[in-house]
Order: sequence, then C-alpha cells, then structure tokens
Amino acid sequence: MGKDKARSPEVQEIKVLLNGSIVGKVKPERGLRQGDPISPSLFILAVETLSRLLIDKERKGLIKGFKIGRHGPVVHHLMFANDIMLFGQASLKEAKAFQDCIATYCECSGWKAKLLSSVGRACLIKSVGSTLSNYIASFDVIPTSTTNKIDKAFGVIWWGDTEEKRVLHCVAWEKFCKPKTHGGLGFRTTEATNQAFLMKWAWKFMTGEASLWKHVMEAKYLKNHNFLDLESQKIGLHTLEGDS
Repeated sequence: MGKDKARSPEVQEIKVLLNGSIVGKVKPERGLRQGDPISPSLFILAVETLSRLLIDKERKGLIKGFKIGRHGPVVHHLMFANDIMLFGQASLKEAKAFQDCIATYCECSGWKAKLLSSVGRACLIKSVGSTLSNYIASFDVIPTSTTNKIDKAFGVIWWGDTEEKRVLHCVAWEKFCKPKTHGGLGFRTTEATNQAFLMKWAWKFMTGEASLWKHVMEAKYLKNHNFLDLESQKIGLHTLEGDS
C-alpha cells in the first residue's frame, strides 16, 4: 500500500499448494471479482485491519463493549462470513470511536459509496439501510425525529454528498419511495416501516388469543378497555394506537 494514497489490495501471484508444498503458480490478469473462490480469503485478510482497529480503541478505553461474566473477556465485535456485529455502550463517545474505525478502514481499503453506480447505491440502501430500520422497528418504536434523520442519511447516500461538497437534491426523497410503477424506485420511508410494524403488533394483539404477550399487555395496560377505543399512549417499549 502506497504512503501517499491508499489503494485497494492487488493480487500479483497465486500459489497452488498440495499437501503443504507449492506445485504451481497462477498470475491473475483480470483481478478478483465477486464470486471468485479466493474472494473470502481476501476479505478475511482485509477485515483483519478493522478488527485490529477496534481492539486498539478498546485498549485505549474508547470502546468498552460488554463483558461475559465478571472475569470474562470483553466482546465489542463479532464477525461471520462477510457480516460484522458491533457491541458497545449507548454513548456518543463510543459511537464516535466505532465511526472512526469504520472511516479509517474504508479509507485504507479504498471503498467509497460515492464510487458506486446508481444501481449499487439502490442496492446499498435496500439491503443495508432499510434492513437496519426493519430490525429496530420490529421490537421498538422509532421516534419521528430519528426516522427523518435516517431518511436524510439515505438521501445523502443516493446523491453522493460529501463533507466537502453537497449535491443539489433535485427530487424529494418521498418520490423515490413510491413504487416503480408510479415513477419511484421502490424505496420505503422509515416512517412507513414504523407504521407497518405497529400495525403488525396491533393485529397480533387483536388476533393472538393464545399469545402470552397479549395477555400481559391486556392485564397491565388495557384493564378491561377495548383496544380500538384507546388513544395513542406510550407504554414501556411500545406504543399502542387505536381509534379514539
């Protein structure tokens, strides 16, 4: 890797091993592409950098993660295949430490969202961004202020905004969230995802006669009232909404 400019790793030569001995060499001419058998090995070598960055932050006390038992090891990240899970305390200090690690890793690996095509950006938003929103909304209500920030971040990814340069957003994000048959791109607003999961919980409450969750919620919060007669109110981790 050069001193002046970070470059993506390049494979100059592939050695073929048989019973631990080199029996041949292959010089790739077209580089590694997605689906190449050696891609997972290259990913493991590259992601080791991210792992070491996180460990360094933990040693400096910037990331605490969580301990498995009083005398157990500290866990702040787990990796499986091409996925990674980060664990930390809900603080701005720790979130910034994670962000710094990821930013450094992206810079060293040469990965930048602004280099993606429109198809690649759409795939990134749907497969990564929307999936995270779905996961959170499946068990908790996302505040409206947060849903607006998430959708704004999606817009930044789509238009390719950077800290140095902001691109003019010629189309409102809501139009992108329309179905493709109506001129949109099939994205979903985070608020729509929020409402969909709320309706799922409401449907489960009204139809899940054998559900333990329903009996607990009914005994603790409804107290012989009709679910559809309730006004919107915050109760614990969820918000029950009904027609007033």
